[in-house]
Amino acid sequence: AASFGDDRIFIEKFVDKPRHIEIQIIADSHGNCVYLPERECSIQRRNQKVIEEAPSPFIDEGTWRKMGEQACALAKAVQYQSAGTVEMMVDGDKNFYFLEMNTRLQVEHPITELVTGLDLVEIMIKVAAGEKLPIAQADVKKAGWAMESRIYAEDSLRSFLPSVGVLHRYVPPVDREGVRIDTGVEEGSEISIFYDPMIAKLVTYGKDRTETIDRMKKALDDYVIKGVVCNINFVRDVMDNQRFMSGDLTTHFIDQEYPAPGFRGHVLTTTEGEQLASITAMLFMQHYQQAKIYLSTSGSKVAGKDTVGPAALLSVMSTQVIISEKDLVVTMEGTVGEPVVKHVHIKSYKPELGEVISTTFEASVDGGPAVKYSAQLPANSGLYVASFEGRDQTVQLVEKTYAGYVLSMSGSPYKIKVWSPRIEELSKIMPVKTVVDRSNELRTPMPGKVHSIAVQVGEDVLAGQEMCVVEAMKMQNVLRAQKDGVIKAIHCKVGDNLNLEDLIMEIE
Repeated sequence: AASFGDDRIFIEKFVDKPRHIEIQIIADSHGNCVYLPERECSIQRRNQKVIEEAPSPFIDEGTWRKMGEQACALAKAVQYQSAGTVEMMVDGDKNFYFLEMNTRLQVEHPITELVTGLDLVEIMIKVAAGEKLPIAQADVKKAGWAMESRIYAEDSLRSFLPSVGVLHRYVPPVDREGVRIDTGVEEGSEISIFYDPMIAKLVTYGKDRTETIDRMKKALDDYVIKGVVCNINFVRDVMDNQRFMSGDLTTHFIDQEYPAPGFRGHVLTTTEGEQLASITAMLFMQHYQQAKIYLSTSGSKVAGKDTVGPAALLSVMSTQVIISEKDLVVTMEGTVGEPVVKHVHIKSYKPELGEVISTTFEASVDGGPAVKYSAQLPANSGLYVASFEGRDQTVQLVEKTYAGYVLSMSGSPYKIKVWSPRIEELSKIMPVKTVVDRSNELRTPMPGKVHSIAVQVGEDVLAGQEMCVVEAMKMQNVLRAQKDGVIKAIHCKVGDNLNLEDLIMEIE
């Protein structure tokens, strides 16, 4: 009361197990209004939606009808004419509460179009031209399931901080059954600090929720984005989350499933580790064979194809089914957890007629049963599709390194070393590189503009205390002290534009 000059208390209703559910309505100038199937928008970070789906796995027919009728009643009460979105909060007992109405189509309108078969943009334009709605409420049908993942230029491993840069490689998974992509970028586009960080809307559709999620997983695995950090690793991890797959969602999902310090990457299961090690070994053997071919330039032909050396001819003409085999030590290091080490014994099958390197292999991990794998060399996009045990697994070749590769599987990158057992043994006695301690420095984790500075030189600060706010991509990002200390120097002022890793403050 002393602070505000008002001793009244405002009490807000507590909503238990809240879900963010919205109803798409369309109203014309002739008094007609229809409501469409609900959308589930509960997966959010910073109160912004990340994954949406239609229909909701929670809302039943009766609840949808009640929500839709009230949404249309609201539109008619204010004589609304156009497409609009009525957003509501729904509790665990399916009681619903009005939040707001957005007088427009939402980013996620494609999922409604897919489950209804309606072109909402076309209908909105016709209504704006004074035409009557082409459908009545009885005509509204829903079939199948649709889901949208918002692909953002942001670093999921750093509390979703924005990322900027140029899309050096951009290959979306187009021309796929049940996949739709809405985007405004192309290879070479710049992602700057001045606009929303959304790169694209990746939408999948299937006969049911399971098929839709499976198609989303495949599409995310096949989505190639290089030049900026994006959130595909996070969205892909959510798709494998057991709670998500069961449909048990609330607006607290991300905070509950990825508590502080937040999402840090995917930890390989035992099976995933064995598969990735085998796929890596297969890729290594193909590159090894490829290198042998190009060592000599004597020239030959195999099935009418020009080669540059006799190695390919010898392989194809070999009478042996298995032309080579190796023992390899594959070390996989993700962004979280300890490195995973697998010992792989791999055999290369004789190349098929018309090929110059092997495309079929047999791999045994840590002395386990042998599994047959097959794959062509990676495409120009870096996609590498391995077939085994009746299914395909796509990995992305991100980079070829001095000791192996950086491969991405299920959206998450792994630094992988491929060594012989002898080299792996010798590596254990190599000196360990010292990590430089920079906890006494505050540097900007993304380009942006200094919005505010909360401390001054000579001030005592505690670890976790707010130091400044940097604004980027319509978001204000609070930067905090990494340790206790005293502010030694401040190298910027409010209004300054900062580049990535610019020094902001020093602590002593």
